[in-house]
Amino acid sequence: MRSKAEVFQEHFNVRTYEEASNIYQANSDSGPRLPLSSCTKLTLPYEASSHPGIPSFEEIAIGMKNNKISERFGYRDENCKVRVPKLYALFSRGGDIHPPYYMVMEFIEGELMNYKKWVSLSSEQREKVHCKISEQLQLLRSVPSEGYYGRVKTQGFYPQITFVQTDGEQIRGPYRSYEDLLSAMHAAAEIQGGITISSENDPEVYTPEQKLHLSEFKFRLGKCSGHEPKLTHVDPGMQNWVVRPLDGSMQSASDYEVTFIDWGGLGWFPAWVQMASFDTAIRGTFYDKTTGFDENEENRFLARVAQGLEESYAEAREFYGKVFESCSYGIY
Repeated sequence: MRSKAEVFQEHFNVRTYEEASNIYQANSDSGPRLPLSSCTKLTLPYEASSHPGIPSFEEIAIGMKNNKISERFGYRDENCKVRVPKLYALFSRGGDIHPPYYMVMEFIEGELMNYKKWVSLSSEQREKVHCKISEQLQLLRSVPSEGYYGRVKTQGFYPQITFVQTDGEQIRGPYRSYEDLLSAMHAAAEIQGGITISSENDPEVYTPEQKLHLSEFKFRLGKCSGHEPKLTHVDPGMQNWVVRPLDGSMQSASDYEVTFIDWGGLGWFPAWVQMASFDTAIRGTFYDKTTGFDENEENRFLARVAQGLEESYAEAREFYGKVFESCSYGIY
């Protein structure tokens, strides 16, 4: 396999860890200056054909200050199979070289989930939430594949999505084959491993674990199941579930509605990536300061979500988890 110096030379035109790490961090902090057309297929300013009142700049400023925009600016789209916040408007306030953009979306009723709320539910109530999570994922994954890997509407991935991130400056993809995507993933994993160091290791060389996992990367993820593109929510942590009791309170309800929010990373990914995303997003969140980590409940939750998909994709998830640990190779 290639050395760190060779990887850094290809992507950053430097050969040392310090130089490459500085460039990578600077690109991550500032973000690429891409033309708007590379970021969205929408023509801005965008306004949906029907919507409630759009707030003024002054109302938005007040709402941001108070961390809340009034519910009167939201309503539910009953015709949407997968529950997602509806986009009403997207516009900028001119005057700056890089003006701020404003996105007005549907307000989703309910409560953001966390571990404390989760353990307050009975086992029967948790099962209801499990079922609703599986229902939303199944609806998302039932959308017919468009035959590529990338963002919707045949767009490549954003430069800073870790799954395929290299120099952090160029749109990546779309990829028309799993083999092409796998090559891009491997390049990203090489870089993530290259800039991931610990105090006891030489920053200029890969660790033995990194060498093993990077050398096996294409073979292991190439022979596993789940190559086909599926629409995927790559940030499915608890903080992105809005749970609404359909009767009574959160603790007394007999049924619930679950809506995923934060769809910024939505895209066509290999089928195994949805559960791998749950693995990394959920790990460590089943935690209480008093009782510590609840590993049993965490594992039970992941197993239950996997039951709602076509298969658990255990082989791909196991190997991806090893690369995640050794190289800090993330998805989103």
